[in-house]
Amino acid sequence: MDINQQKEQFSNAYLQAITSVAGYSLYKPAVDDDSVDWGIAATGIMGRIRAPRLELQLKSTSRDLMAILNHL
Repeated sequence: MDINQQKEQFSNAYLQAITSVAGYSLYKPAVDDDSVDWGIAATGIMGRIRAPRLELQLKSTSRDLMAILNHL
């Protein structure tokens, strides 16, 4: 697995963990027509909105922390 695949898997796992802890549902669209990687959904009514949803496109980056620490 190359570094970009590792970053993608880390992003997915992080999102799944955060969503689970917050108590929301997570879904992955079967077809990526609109650059939507994941969706987060709440059940029931929140204020005036019934079952709100948020669609996400994940991005990930990395830095060489050792190089940064060596410059401090």
